[in-house]
Formats: sequence, C-alpha cells, structure tokens
Amino acid sequence: MSLSSLGEYLLIDHLFPYLYLSSLLALTCTSRFYARICSDPILWKRKLERDFNYFPSSDTARISGFKLIYKGLHRPQVYLWGHLASGRRGELDATPPTNHAYMYPVQLKMNRRIVTLVPSGWSYHAIDENGNIYIWGTLNGLEGERRVEEGMAFSESHCTASVPTQLELPTRFTAISCGRIHATALDSKHRVWIFNRWGRPNLLTFTGTLEDQRRRNPLIANTKIIQVACGYYSFVAFLTDDGRVFISWTTDREFLRQDTAMNTALDEADNGVSGRLVSGVIKCAPIPIDVDATLIPELPSDLPKLHNPEGEDDDDGRAPKIVKIAAGRAFIVALTDQGHVLRFDLSGGIVPEDVEELKNDIISNVRQWTYLPQLCEIEDVKEDPNFRPEVDGQPITVSQQDFKITHVSAHMDSAVVYSTGAFSTVIVAGMTMVRGGGRHMQRTILPELQNKNIISVTASEYHYAALDTNGTVYTWGTDLCGSLGLGLLDRTADGFPAVGASVSEPTPVQIHPNNPGRRTFCFSLTAAGWHTAALGFDLDDHCDPMEGPVSSPEQPVASTSQRQSSWRFWKR
Repeated sequence: MSLSSLGEYLLIDHLFPYLYLSSLLALTCTSRFYARICSDPILWKRKLERDFNYFPSSDTARISGFKLIYKGLHRPQVYLWGHLASGRRGELDATPPTNHAYMYPVQLKMNRRIVTLVPSGWSYHAIDENGNIYIWGTLNGLEGERRVEEGMAFSESHCTASVPTQLELPTRFTAISCGRIHATALDSKHRVWIFNRWGRPNLLTFTGTLEDQRRRNPLIANTKIIQVACGYYSFVAFLTDDGRVFISWTTDREFLRQDTAMNTALDEADNGVSGRLVSGVIKCAPIPIDVDATLIPELPSDLPKLHNPEGEDDDDGRAPKIVKIAAGRAFIVALTDQGHVLRFDLSGGIVPEDVEELKNDIISNVRQWTYLPQLCEIEDVKEDPNFRPEVDGQPITVSQQDFKITHVSAHMDSAVVYSTGAFSTVIVAGMTMVRGGGRHMQRTILPELQNKNIISVTASEYHYAALDTNGTVYTWGTDLCGSLGLGLLDRTADGFPAVGASVSEPTPVQIHPNNPGRRTFCFSLTAAGWHTAALGFDLDDHCDPMEGPVSSPEQPVASTSQRQSSWRFWKR
C-alpha cells in the first residue's frame, strides 16, 4: 500500500501537515503527484495552524497565499499607528509625539512571533505561536491609569502595562476578541476566558443552558465552542460547531456575585498580590465562574435558498447553519453556511436589572433573528448604484450563484459583510438606534474596494480598515490622532495635528513612508478606538527561514531539524 492510495484529502488534511519541511521537500522531488500535493494551499493552511498557531480563517477570508505566509511567519512584524497613549505605545523605536499621535505605521519590536493581534479601547492583546497572550496598554481607560511596578498585582481593570507583557496561564490560546473595556479568549480546549482584569481572568464553566442541552440531547453531546465574539461593553457571544449561539453578560447578577466573592477571597488570602507582575510576567490567578449561558433562538425557518454549503454540491434540504458571528455595541450579526446574513438585537442589556429583562425576552422568544436580504441577496444588492462588478475592467452581470457573503465583522454600531473573489464586494451596514429601542440599518457599498480581492475589513468607532489578498492595507473614515495612518492630513492653528480630518474613500497605507522601496506584505489587520495595527513581513527578506531565532532562548520555536528547509523549496 502506497501513500498515494490513501487519497489526497487524507494526505493534505491529516498527514502531511505533521511532516517536517525537509520531508515535504524530499517528497516534492519524487513525483509530480507529490510535488502538486505539497504545493496545495490547504496543506499550507493546515501547516500554519499546526506549526504557528495561526488560523487564517478566523480573521480573514483568504483562500490562497498560505505558503507565502508560512515563510513570512519566520520573521513577522507588528505595526501600530494612531493614538498610542495609555501604554499602547509599547516599546516603539520612534520618538513619541507630544499628543501620542503616530501619523504613520511604526514597528513595535517584539521578541516573539506574534500571529494574532486584537485591540480594545485603550490596549492591545496578542497571541504568539506558542499560544501565549501578551498585553500592553490599559484595559479600561475609563477609570484612569494605574502604573504597575514589579511585584504589584494587575488586580484592577485600569492597571497599565507600558510594554508587551505575557499573561502566565495554564493553557494555550487560539483566538481572542475584544470589546471596549474587556476581552474574551478561546483556548485549545475550547474553553472561554473573560478578561475584566488581566491578573485575574475569569474561566467560564457552564452548569446551565449549554451543559443542560448537551445532557438532554445525545446528538450534541460532543459539541464544542469554535468562536468567541466580544460585545462593545458587557456581553460575550460564543458559537458552537453545530451552529448555535450562546451569550453571557459580565454585568449579570450571578456573574458579579461570584466574581466579587472570589476577588475578595484572593485579597484576604494573599494581601492582594494575586495576579502580580514577576520578572516581566503577570502571574495570573484564574477565577472560575459558573455561567448559565443564554441560548439565542433558532434561525427563521423560511430563509430562502441562496447557496449550497461550502464544498457540497447538494445540501439535501438541510437547514442553514450559522458558521460565523460578530458582535457590536448591542447586536450580533451572523453568517450561515449558505450565505445568509442575520442580526440579533441586544439593546437595553447593560446594568444587571436590564440584563435580567433581556435574558427573559430571549428565553421566551420575544426577540428573534432578523434576516437582512439587503446584505446578501444579489437582487437587493445590485439595486445600489455603487455596486459595479467588473472583470478586466469590463462590467459583468452577477447572479446569486456568483455572489456569496463569506465573512462578517462588527464594532460599535457598524457591521461589515463582504464577498471574495475577482469581483469582491464590501458592504458596510450602519446600525443606529431609533425610537422604541429598535434599530435601523443604513447600507453603504464601497465601489473603491470592489473587484479588489478584499479579504478582511475591520471597523472602529470612527474609522475603517481593509486588507486585500496582496497584503495592501486601506483606511478611510475620520482621522483621530493618526488612526488612518495616512500622515498629517490637517493642522490646528498652533501647529498640532488636527483631530477629525475625514477621508471618504479607502486609501492605501504606506507601511514604510520613508522607505517606499521596502515591500511589506500584511496578513492581518485590526482597529479599535483611535488606533490601528497590522501584522506583516518583508517580501525582500531573502534569508533562509531557519536563519536566526525570533523567540527567546527560553522558549524556542522548534528544533532545527523540525524547521530545516532549502530555499529552493520556497521558490516553487
């Protein structure tokens, strides 16, 4: 029995991702079949997940370029721009301006391979290839800043880390999501962690709805949480692999009772030093919280047929399943495997009393999913004059089969949905409050981003950023202290950068404005508050991927034999 007899699917998805690079290189020299298999994009996507803890499908709609990113992740770079006060500056080489406004991208020096980067209102959260979380800035800037020295505890939400600092936790993390003043993370065991204080995070355990449903229905006994989404202020939504959405609030009475009791016990037991800073590492003291998760009602039964699930020729009449979610200030937006986009309203649930009322509304099915055909049905979308699909500069007619929303994101009062491919389309949905607590949606199609293979769009309070498949970053919206990264757009009378200059069209960002010949490929993009960040690598760095360690000697990336390769391999 030969390897080829096992089938391409088994080789690409389950066997070859575990091989050393030297073994893959040897296989490419044996036959055309193995040369083709070892260049398959899905194989390199799996290698990214296994070797670097990088999951490209979680934050982008990328379908190609994974082999290039694998090479680039041997020397990844972190770029920040915008308002970098409250500790967000980290260890930048650039001289800090008087108003903390960085008008262009500046590189943050980190001695780790960062593969995930997400900002909150006044801070950054990063995950490295080993699944460790690093933070810097201030988690809750609404309460001011409290500088923490060696030996002091990160026991309050307004503690400030002025340099990237590792959170020591007994698990490996795969994803993170941030609201304005809190964050939530998913670990490799599919457990949910909530960070209201960096030194004392909450580990959620489910003794209510989620576990009850698993016990009652043996068909979903093995379900697991696959995505987390942080609301703007106080809620966290999580998606299970069977397409159900649950929600929990950090302002829920029971959550607050358990959290307060455990924090008080920690303070009394060790004089408040749990979660202290030791040798540049925060020794976290996890606080378990038993959560009665609230199940969002099922999808409407009358959703129209748009597409077959990905990778299937026929759906056999199966109902649509939610595969991605995103959260804003008071709503969740969901995407199904058949391309439907829906919204669930969560307005009114911030203080404990309102949370109880909102939970009762959800449990009693008073609140339901709202289908948004104006964001996902081609007959609605093409009525917008800004919808201009083209191929090679020539207008074309697009059918529903050609138009499928593949990704969603949200922040504050905006949601963004987009399709991929040669005639990709980006649609911004502004959701504003109206009388009676309902929501009105205003749709905006961006012609400047159409037909440009956009793979990621992120929204902040006042500006937007987009990333295309070639690694180019675009920004637009209101420029607050350099949040667009486009340089000095306007000055005040006394010569300082003006706050509030507006850019209406998506504009490319120069990652190295003082060195335009230096080519940088960005593979991840994120924004929040008045700041923006990107992860990238230099395309002109023609060094062998094994040359020079990026991680510290205490935490090596991998053995030399594991990462050995020939440069010829990367030129294929």
